[in-house]
Order: sequence, then structure tokens, then C-alpha cells
Amino acid sequence: MIVLPIITLIIIFIYYWLLNDRHFGVVNLLILTYIFMCLAALLLEFFQVFHDDSTISFEPMAYLSVCFIIIFWGFAGFRDRKLISIKIERIFLYRALEYFLLIGGFFSILFFLPFAVTALKGDISLNRNEMVASGSVLANFGIINSICSLMSNLFIVAQVCSFINLIPINGKRNVYKAYLMLISSLSFVVYVLAYAGRDGVVFWLMSYVFCFLLFRKFLIKSDLKKMKRVSAFVFAIIMIPFLMISISRFSEMDGGTVWWIINYAGQQLQNFNNHYQIEAPLLYGKHSFPIIYDFLNFAGFDIGSKFDIDVFQSYFLSEGVEPWVFTTFIGSFIYDFGKIGTLLLLCIMSLVTRKLLKKVTRTGDLEFSNLLIFILLYQSVYWGVFYFRLYVANYYILLIILLCIGFKAVKSSRFSLLYSKAERESSPNNCFIQKFLDCILKGSALNKAVNSKATNHG
Repeated sequence: MIVLPIITLIIIFIYYWLLNDRHFGVVNLLILTYIFMCLAALLLEFFQVFHDDSTISFEPMAYLSVCFIIIFWGFAGFRDRKLISIKIERIFLYRALEYFLLIGGFFSILFFLPFAVTALKGDISLNRNEMVASGSVLANFGIINSICSLMSNLFIVAQVCSFINLIPINGKRNVYKAYLMLISSLSFVVYVLAYAGRDGVVFWLMSYVFCFLLFRKFLIKSDLKKMKRVSAFVFAIIMIPFLMISISRFSEMDGGTVWWIINYAGQQLQNFNNHYQIEAPLLYGKHSFPIIYDFLNFAGFDIGSKFDIDVFQSYFLSEGVEPWVFTTFIGSFIYDFGKIGTLLLLCIMSLVTRKLLKKVTRTGDLEFSNLLIFILLYQSVYWGVFYFRLYVANYYILLIILLCIGFKAVKSSRFSLLYSKAERESSPNNCFIQKFLDCILKGSALNKAVNSKATNHG
């Protein structure tokens, strides 16, 4: 039965690849990530390095396959070749966001770096276990730790801004700022290393590949080559702590480090199968959206589960199943909303994604505010190949939504269109677009009239 979700994903991948004119883009990457996960699961099932007495059943695999169809239907509305411009609704607000990310990112690196160095000294596995048992000393820093954690979670937005600064406008790019933004985004890696964790390395690399595929058509060839070299260099550097942690934790365990890395990538299907068959009490959002859950209860909405997380985990342990393993984001949602509720939530996410991306396909424009929501939806699923990672980043979710609202609130005042070089050269309205960009950059008094014409055009 383990082959059912694999076959489903391969069919989805081929179908979308044909729809996307045999072009490999961010949606292909998303589906392929899940295919790799399933292939790793197939290896684990075939070689039985980590023996599990439970049998993978048809129903949980069929349910998971249906969930894949629902969520990827939403992303299937995107066509890479249709995207020709990135709209920034308010350039002043965007520049303020860049400096906010730069300052916050570097401050977070400086704050977390000493703790990361300490966590990687000596017995890394022991350091991690002690933090789990007694709590990290980072908690003693209260609001500073919370702010730096939030800034670190914004790293993918910093990566996006890094690539935006490499897009030529009137032949000019801000390469210096682009690389500074990229370096500041490493705050997430340092943040997770401070807890002796590996997720920071994995999610940073995954997000970088997403950004590269999304923005590559807008960049000149020399910058593409440089970014490939930079990414190779950063990959080599940040893989060092990843391997250090992996070797420390798993080198002396059955199967060795390599099989435990494969287990890290592919344990989800077996775990999902085991969790699916346990009728655990629902948490109604307490697991995946704890901050939002607490706020709603504080505001007087009685939506709460009477069970806390410890009782929930004890329920799984009483059934002989570990509750803290990877089950994909779908498994995480089932904890909160059950099987029917999860299907409804996935339908909502898919519809929102479909509507957003269909607009991009129809107009060719991706507004920065919509880009922020697209990032949020994409990374929920992309990182969700392991589990719903944003359960510890609810403030990040709220901030992204607030940023989106802020950019939309000022969209009628001024915006900049960032076109790829090829598009500017081939567009029949190239002359108008060039004049339009000049008006934006020079703050021309004709800005209002140009905005009106651009709105009619796009």
C-alpha cells in the first residue's frame, strides 16, 4: 500500500509538468520534494533497517493520496512562463521592510551565535538532550529571544528580497544589498543551531532553491552564475554543523548515520499510517496554532480542547506510538482538526492558493502582497513534507498576514514593476514600460496618470 501515494504523486507531477509546458518550476519542486520523501520511505520499507511491527494499510495511504490531490490542485494553477513581473505596491514600504529584515537578521545572528557555538561543543547529542530536559537558557532572555526568533523566521522573506535586488531596473542592480540580505537570512540557521537542531540547515536550503527557481527568469546570466557559486559555498559551510549533529546523534545507533538521514527524510509514511489509526482526542488548533488558539480563548471564544499536549502525547504512548515523529503537515493538522476537518482545511488552503495563482497566470503580474501570502502557503506545504513547522512560528504567520494587508492598503499610491530583461526587450509596450519605470525612480509628477494606465494594461 505504500506505493499508492508514490504513484499518485508521480501522476500529479507528470500532469503538471505537461500543463507547465515541460518547464521545471517551483510547483514541480514542491511535488518532487514529496516524491523524494516517498522514495526514501520505500527504501526504509524495503530494507527494514528500522523494524516496525505495524503494517501499512490501504485506508491511511488512500487518505494521504486524496490530501495530496487536494493541496496540489491549488498550486497547479501556476504557470512559470506566464509570470512576467513582480509588482511592489509601495516602494518606500518595501525599502523599510528590507532594512527591518537586514537589521533584525544580523542582530539575531549576533544574539544566537554564542549559544549555537556552545551547543556544538563537546557531546552535541548530550547538549540537545539537556536542553530538552531542562529547557534552553535562551528562555531567560524573554522578549529579546522572542523578537530574535521572529526575525529569524522571516529569513525566507529576506531571501526573496535578496533576489529582488538582483533584478535589473534600468540596467542597475543593488548587488551589495542583495548579498547582505542573503547573509542576514542565515539567522535562521544559527537560531536552530542554538538548539542543536538540523532543521535550520534543511529549511534554509529548501527555501533558497524555491527562491532561485522563482526569480531565475528575471536575473542576468552573470548573476545566475554568481548565485549558483554562492549557494554552493554556503551549502558546503552549513552542511558542516548538519553532519556534526547527525554523526553525534546517530553514528553509534543501529543503522548508522546514513540510514538515519534517510529515516529523517522518509519516515513520514509509516508514521502517518500509525497515527491515522489512533482515534486521539482533538486539540482544535492547540498543536498547530497555539498562539491563535490561546488568543481566541482569551477573547471569549470557547473553542478549546480540554486536553493539554502532555495528555495528548500520553494517549499516543499508551497505544505504543511515538507522538513526536514526522507525519507531514497533514498528520499535524489531523491532531487538531481530525480527518474530516483536515480535508476541509486543505480545501480552503487549496482554493486560496488557486485563486491567487490564477490571477498571476491571467495578468502576468505577481503583487508583493500576494507574493507574501504565496510564500506562507507554499512553505506550509513545502516544509510540511516533515511536519507543520510553523506551529512554533505563529507570530510569523500573523506578521506575514499583517504585512500583506499593509502593502494592499497602500497599493493605490505607488508601485514599481520589476520586469525580467527578456520581457522588457520583447514586450510590445517596452517604450511605455521604460518610461513608466523612469517615472517611478525619479518620483515624477505624472505618477498618478501612469498608475492608472498600468492598471488598465495589467
